[in-house]
Amino acid sequence: MFKKVIFLVLLIMISGCSAKEYTYDFVNENSKDVSIVVRKWDDEGKGNRIKNKRLINKFLKSIKSASNISTGNIDFPTPGYKVSVFTNNKKKVVFGYYTEEKDYGIVGRYVDYENSIFIGSDFKIPNKYLD
Repeated sequence: MFKKVIFLVLLIMISGCSAKEYTYDFVNENSKDVSIVVRKWDDEGKGNRIKNKRLINKFLKSIKSASNISTGNIDFPTPGYKVSVFTNNKKKVVFGYYTEEKDYGIVGRYVDYENSIFIGSDFKIPNKYLD
């Protein structure tokens, strides 16, 4: 009986989430042209700008290599933070960021609401940017 319940839960998850190949053009940018601003989800203030190019490169590499899935009908909890990515001072995308990893068929921390994608990146933003 337990195996049937597990199978049913997995079947529901798979039908609600489908693999979606989505790439972000900014991941191929030189890190000197990319900036990242982190702010609390419900805060429209200035936020904290990540200037560390090494950290930005790690973020870009993590997003580029991450698997992603369509969020389909998944009801996500509101993330704690927004991560805005800019290239040459032009906003490219805003991700929702969870401080704890989430498992929605893939494990990750980022959700792209605009494109309905959950991103399997485990890149952790250092706490000093999460004020």
